[in-house]
Amino acid sequence: MFIARHHSTGLFNQILSLETLFGIASLFESESLIYEFDGGINDQTNNESRKKILGEKIPVLSDLVDIPKNDKITFLKGPATNFKNIDLFNSFDENSKKLVDYFINVDASKTSNIDNFSHGREEIDISKDYILNNYNLDYYSHCFFNRNKSFDDIIFNIKIKQEYLDLAKKIAENIGSFNGCHLRKRDHIIIEDISEKDFFEGIGIFDNNKPLILSTDDRDNPFIKNINLIDDIIINDFLSDFQSLPFYNEVVFGLISNLVMHHADDFIGTSTSTFTNYIQRNLNLQGRCNWRYFKNDRFINENPSVVYSWERYPNGGYFYTEWPESNRITD
Repeated sequence: MFIARHHSTGLFNQILSLETLFGIASLFESESLIYEFDGGINDQTNNESRKKILGEKIPVLSDLVDIPKNDKITFLKGPATNFKNIDLFNSFDENSKKLVDYFINVDASKTSNIDNFSHGREEIDISKDYILNNYNLDYYSHCFFNRNKSFDDIIFNIKIKQEYLDLAKKIAENIGSFNGCHLRKRDHIIIEDISEKDFFEGIGIFDNNKPLILSTDDRDNPFIKNINLIDDIIINDFLSDFQSLPFYNEVVFGLISNLVMHHADDFIGTSTSTFTNYIQRNLNLQGRCNWRYFKNDRFINENPSVVYSWERYPNGGYFYTEWPESNRITD
C-alpha cells in the first residue's frame, strides 16, 4: 500500500504528485491513497492589486485538472476516520518517507544503467507499505526507471482542463513570438534569491528582439518596472475571458500565466521553483527547452559520460527540479 498525503500546497506540486501517484497505482496491485487537506490549493502570492477582479469560488485540484477514475486511489477531503487502514494512516508522521529517496523500476526485466538512474536511491519494495510525505511526491522523470509508452500514456491522461488551455493559447497567439521569464521572489528567497544583477544577466541571454513577457509573484519590485507583465496583458486585454472561466481566483490567474509561458519561443526561470519547472517540462515536451535559469544554467557543459542528468549533482534536492528525462515515451 502507498499512502500519499499532501501538505496544503500549490497547484503544480499537486499536479506532479498526482501524476506520480497514478504511475504507482498502475504498476502495483496495491491500494494507493492521496489525502487532500480541506484547505485545497495553497496560494502564496497574496496580490492585493488583483483582488478586485478575482472571483471568490476556490477550486480544488479536480476543478482544474482532468483526473481519470482509478479504483486504487481514494481521495479524502477531511479526517481519514473511515479509512480501513486507519492505524497505518495514523502512524503517518512517525513513519512517513520521501519518495525522492527511492525509485521504481517500471520494467523489472531491464536493469541496464539502473545504478546510474538510482544515483544512491533505494528501489521500492512492493511487498512493503509506504507512507509518502512531501510538498510533491517526485517528478515522473526522476522517479520511474524504464518508462515505456503504455506507462507514459497513463501519466499523460492527467491534463489541465481544456478551457484553461484554450484561454492561454488565445493570449499567447495575441502576443505573437515572445521570450518568457518567471521570477520567483517573496516566500522563495530563502531558497533562491534573484538579485537585480542576476535578473538582467539572465534575460541578457536572449539574442533576439522579441518582446519579453514576465510572470512573477513580486510585481511591485522596482527593478522590473519596465518589463511587460503577463498580469497586465490578462487584466487589460483578456479580463472578460478570464472572468468567464468556471473559476477565476488567484490560483487560476497563476495557472493561466504559467500556461501562456508554454508558448514562449525561449524561456528563463527561477531554479528550484515548481512553477518554473512545470513550464520547462512543457517546453521540453515540445522539443524546445533550453533549461535556462537565473544564476544557474544547470545543463550547460554536461559531462558526456553521464547517463542521467541528476548524476552530476549530489544526492538530494530532487524535489526542486524537473529534468530533460521528462520527454514523453511514444514508441
